Amino acid sequence: MLAAMRAFFEAGVNAPLVEDHVPVLEEGSGKQYRAVANAMGYIKALMDVARA
Repeated sequence: MLAAMRAFFEAGVNAPLVEDHVPVLEEGSGKQYRAVANAMGYIKALMDVARA
């Protein structure tokens, strides 16, 4: 994932990234708020490292 993020930055891609296929953290609850927050945090961290 980090290699892909670096490639995006090197290519000058300026587009939104959307989390997809977020894992289910609470079986049967139907609420994925924590899973989505985790995925978005991971994407943000990858962007920060790739930018550095």
